[in-house]
Amino acid sequence: MPYGGSVATCRESPSSDRIGAVQRSDERQARPPYARVKRVALASATILVGVNLWTGCPLLALWVGSKTVGGSGLSMGAVFVVVTVVAAVIALEVWFFFFAGSLLPSA
Repeated sequence: MPYGGSVATCRESPSSDRIGAVQRSDERQARPPYARVKRVALASATILVGVNLWTGCPLLALWVGSKTVGGSGLSMGAVFVVVTVVAAVIALEVWFFFFAGSLLPSA
């Protein structure tokens, strides 16, 4: 063995594995019944936010740009509006998720 160690010092004893398994099964039973629903709802909300981030922001910018253009042709003004809206929405999302803090009371 390198460094003078032994296998016995690197592993836990089998009895501690069984104790850990009993503790883990007790923790599973102690969970509230709505924990799985809460986890699924959180995962669904995360997916929704992720999809909205990559599709909703550009679509919103294109919609605002289309409302500001008078004709059917592409102009630099419309491109500027679309880029500005995308930058504003991204800035809002960065502020909201990283700098806004929480309105919930601290425990």
